[in-house]
Amino acid sequence: MESIIKPFVSEIQRYRVHIRAINSIEMPEYAGSALRGAFGHALKDSACLSAAQNKGKCVCRVEDACVYQQLFAPLAQQSQALSRHYTVAPPLIIEAHAMPSKLEPEQHAYFDVTCIGQQANAQWPIIQLALQKALKKGIGWRHPERGSAQLMAVNTLTVPEMEAQSTDDWHIQLLSHTRLQHQGHILKAQEWEASHWFMALMRRYTLMQEAYQLPLPQVNWQELAPLIAQLSWHSVDLHDVEWTRWSNRQKQTVPLNGVIGTFVLESVPPALQPYVYYGQWLHVGKNSMFGLGQYQIVSNTAESSPSS
Repeated sequence: MESIIKPFVSEIQRYRVHIRAINSIEMPEYAGSALRGAFGHALKDSACLSAAQNKGKCVCRVEDACVYQQLFAPLAQQSQALSRHYTVAPPLIIEAHAMPSKLEPEQHAYFDVTCIGQQANAQWPIIQLALQKALKKGIGWRHPERGSAQLMAVNTLTVPEMEAQSTDDWHIQLLSHTRLQHQGHILKAQEWEASHWFMALMRRYTLMQEAYQLPLPQVNWQELAPLIAQLSWHSVDLHDVEWTRWSNRQKQTVPLNGVIGTFVLESVPPALQPYVYYGQWLHVGKNSMFGLGQYQIVSNTAESSPSS
């Protein structure tokens, strides 16, 4: 089968951030949340137009063109494609599934940052500056204080064309746990169905495409809905994950349970394949801003990153 994705769009870029621990760093169970929080504070200090005069709170309006708001806390807008008002997901995702739980002084590690849309990629110098400040100020748990790190290098990951598949069965490996919501509650692994995951993927794809003007294939819901409903799948090792994060805003722990593991989409129709491919950069499900819902397409004999 020939590649069905070529070329990849330049409006979606994944950057690999290499760091060196200056002193001991202990990360929470999922590092993405901690890194995002530290980055958000540093970005607000560097790029928000109103926080300094409002006790650290961003009160900028759309016309103020606040970089912090654009990258970290976009305002709600109306979706024409889905005919509903929605909160726009930030165009920046910190992906930290490869971060170790503890770094000793001088130890090196890395995490990825995916920028979605021309505006986010154009702001990379500001993003990198905020990351440098966040790492220097400290990340991870306070034991007794957060450990600091130095940003050593950043490289843009190359994006391969769609690899030819020897079969229409696609193995999907969840790199970070995924939170699918159906009829108001988060699904456990035993409740998952192929259509749940794929509809969450399509909603994410549609909203990100619309919010950030991505030149991706348009979604024809009338054509694709019957194909999604007919999808079959099987679990390889899907299982539940219990996870909580501390919310500085709510001043309490917040449960963010989900599902991790690998599953197989069976006989994926060609019309659906591009959306599965692009979803490797867009993520699926709730709380993607923390890096949740990341996945990659793998062969049944080897696992390789979609962007390395």
